[in-house]
Amino acid sequence: MPQGQQGSTTIARATQAGEAALNFTLAKVKLGAALDTALTAETGVGALGAAYLGISAAGNFVAGTLQTIGAATGKTEATETGAEVATTVTSILGFGTLVWTRGNLDKAATMAATEAIVTSNPKDLATGGTVARAAKAIDLAQNIHRVEQKIKNWF
Repeated sequence: MPQGQQGSTTIARATQAGEAALNFTLAKVKLGAALDTALTAETGVGALGAAYLGISAAGNFVAGTLQTIGAATGKTEATETGAEVATTVTSILGFGTLVWTRGNLDKAATMAATEAIVTSNPKDLATGGTVARAAKAIDLAQNIHRVEQKIKNWF
């Protein structure tokens, strides 16, 4: 393997390991919020909120697992695509867009990122431990960046 390619593979693996850690942290935070919501829900709306958070947590867990595999094996491109699919199909707008566009993952992932921005609560960024707050902030920043890039490409 050429020297430059080896370096880029190392960077890709390290990046994917970091993204896996972020996804596992987000899964833990969302699962905790889902359990809290489920235990205190007094209405069907609360139960739906708990289900939404639980499904989203599952998407982050699957994405983190795939990214861990990619970081370990070096198959980062394929596992990153799988991670993107996992987080997209566990989003209401992402899943709906994937169906509506007959499988356009790029558009669906952008809509999933938009959903994550719209549903993020500034109060949530200030709650939880330092790692949880950082994970939420990084996730929000990544979603804003993705949507911002798509908007720039449209104009």
